[in-house]
Amino acid sequence: MQRCTYITYNMCEQLSIELISARLSFSPYHFHRVFHYLTGIAIMEYDFEICHNWK
Repeated sequence: MQRCTYITYNMCEQLSIELISARLSFSPYHFHRVFHYLTGIAIMEYDFEICHNWK
């Protein structure tokens, strides 16, 4: 999944839903809805889990 890969490889940078959605050519609203539908969790929850499990 391109979205998760982008977040995972760029997690050391300050990511925002606006930056991620622009990179993937979605509006922030649409990206949030699609991401939640595909993963079952919110984007910021995913980001939090990745950052805390990585360290």
